[in-house]
Amino acid sequence: MIKPTAAQIRQALIDHGVDAQFYKDWDKKGRSWDNGMQACVVHHTSTQSAVNGNGAPSLYWAVNAFAPMMVANQLVGKDRGTNWYLSSGATYHSGDGGPWSAVGVGTGNVLHWRAWGIEIDDPGQSNTINKYQIEQVARTLAALWDLNEWPEDGSRIITHGDWTDSGPFLGEKNYGPYRYRKNDTLRQFYDQKFWRNEAKKYRLKGATWDGTVPSRAAATKSATQKLKTKSAWRLACRLYDLGFRKQKPLPLGEQVYPKKALKDFQESIGIKEDRRDGLPNKTTWIKLFGKDKP
Repeated sequence: MIKPTAAQIRQALIDHGVDAQFYKDWDKKGRSWDNGMQACVVHHTSTQSAVNGNGAPSLYWAVNAFAPMMVANQLVGKDRGTNWYLSSGATYHSGDGGPWSAVGVGTGNVLHWRAWGIEIDDPGQSNTINKYQIEQVARTLAALWDLNEWPEDGSRIITHGDWTDSGPFLGEKNYGPYRYRKNDTLRQFYDQKFWRNEAKKYRLKGATWDGTVPSRAAATKSATQKLKTKSAWRLACRLYDLGFRKQKPLPLGEQVYPKKALKDFQESIGIKEDRRDGLPNKTTWIKLFGKDKP
């Protein structure tokens, strides 16, 4: 059973290419995962102002409603730069539900010490969760799936309504006593199967990158001189693992510099078009590898 630390969670998120914003003292919030981080519950807010271009209007609520505990571990806003990680430790989120035998809990308000909680900022009335939010949730789920070594069938990824209803949603024979407690209005659009399939796209099982961060200087030389170097290969592998390069990298010594794939990555992290040149820079390296290496 994995009991992840804040540092391990942060690194897993970086490794999976998440656009992560870490709220102040996020690494000191919540309880330690003494029983393991065994699952994730995905839900949404019902905030009418949570529309494209308005970031994460529920952030104040998520931070203060149950202070000093956070409302969830994560709040995913509508726009780039608003995917907030609020608590690295277990915190309030799931409420009454169950049972869920697979993670060792019965009925009641008993899951949140074993399950990561995600709130997606949205009006909660239709299929309005946008592309950015879907990708950030999916990358987070993939990171936690890989980190905590959850079952390969994806069964540890559920929605809030699945928890409150129990029964077949959680592999149980009968529905639980809290069925329909949570009006999970968007489950018809974004059910557990949807989130499991999205998460699979970003898992790093069988990753091609060897974990070594190439220097920007060496990578720039590979790009400008069209050299088939280790730097070019490592960059191609990293971009392939994160889904920005469709073709698997060629063997070491045969791979050219992946300029187009790096341009696509730069676009995804919000680099302005006039600086989106497919060449190394500090911002790109930190977002891509988790640290800079000049």
